[in-house]
Formats: sequence, C-alpha cells, structure tokens
Amino acid sequence: MPLAKIAVSIPAEMWIANASAEHPEVTFRVISTQYDDGTATGLFEIEGGDVVEVLAGANDAPEITGLDLLWNDGSKTVVQLETDKPALLRPVSRAGVPLRTPFVIADGVASWEVSASDDKLSALTDELDELGITYDVESVQSFPNPDEDPLLTPRQREALATAFEAGYYDTPREATQAAVAGSLGITKATCSDLLHRAEGKLVERCIDPDA
Repeated sequence: MPLAKIAVSIPAEMWIANASAEHPEVTFRVISTQYDDGTATGLFEIEGGDVVEVLAGANDAPEITGLDLLWNDGSKTVVQLETDKPALLRPVSRAGVPLRTPFVIADGVASWEVSASDDKLSALTDELDELGITYDVESVQSFPNPDEDPLLTPRQREALATAFEAGYYDTPREATQAAVAGSLGITKATCSDLLHRAEGKLVERCIDPDA
C-alpha cells in the first residue's frame, strides 16, 4: 500500500490560504479533522507570530461558521474551527482516502500524507482536478504487503489498529489505553504490553530497515 506525499494549494478564497501566506512566521498545524454532511470541523494548533491577529481574521472570514479557543499557553494556541465550505476535505471524503494528521499548512499549501491503494489515490487526484485544486504529488513510497513481511503478530496488529481507530494516537488523544483494552476485551496491562512491543518493532524498522 503506497504512502503518498501531496502538496495541495489551498483555494485563495479560503481564510487559511491568506493567513498562512500573510503570516509566514506562524506555524499552522491541523491536528485532526472531521467531515460530515457538508460541514467540516478542524482542530488547529497555531504557533508563533500574532495569534490574536490571526484569529481575528478567522473570526471575520465568511466561510468560518464556528471558532472556539480551546487552549493557550503563551506559545501555542489550539482552536477548533468549523466551516460549511470544506473545499479541501470534500475531495478526500469523496475518494474515500484517509488523511493523516497532523499536517502543516504554510504559505497557502497543505502538506498531506495519504496511505491508500493506487485506485484510491487516483480517485483523490481526479477529485482535486474536478474541483480545480492544484497539487503536486511529491513522492509515492510503496510498503510491503503485511502477509509477505510479518513484522507484527496478528494480535499486535489488531491492537495497533484498534488503538489507531479509537484515536489513541491522535494529538490530543481521543481514547485512553484502558478504553482500547476494553475494546479488545483484554486487561490494560496486556494491552500496554501488546502496544509497547508493536511500537518497538515499528521504531526498530524505521531506524534500521534491514533489521
């Protein structure tokens, strides 16, 4: 299953396109997204620059229908934004491609990573083309079939998948380890061991591909 890195140019009429271009000193990081029936909600981490000015612009943007300040520690600000014009998430939803988060937006460009079949990736680029959204597929990396490279045991893979789907690896976390253990029907200690061993193998493979 390939992992594609795609630089997507955000339509100029969207607030975030202008904000990221006008404030190059600010880092915009999309922590999580949700798209439902034409409405999109995103959790943004904003770091650096004049955050008050940035948020004032978001508050005045016609496509932003909701803005909630969730956290600020003086250096980083986390806000939840809602829009009824989700130009970027609509093609992702239509193509059925999972979008990895977090991803960074800088100078009007969103740096996406998507992992999907060749057909799904083709469907995504077709959707972007149809909407007139420009993009650049920077790289496509193929990963071995799990059946051909059994890095993880079936139980470890199940634990990781359950944790991922529950939001355990989201930032901030959407699920506790106890909740993941409950979904798997095992104790928290067993769940911790499964995840720790699986994560260790994945880190080892990342650092030393020949291991």
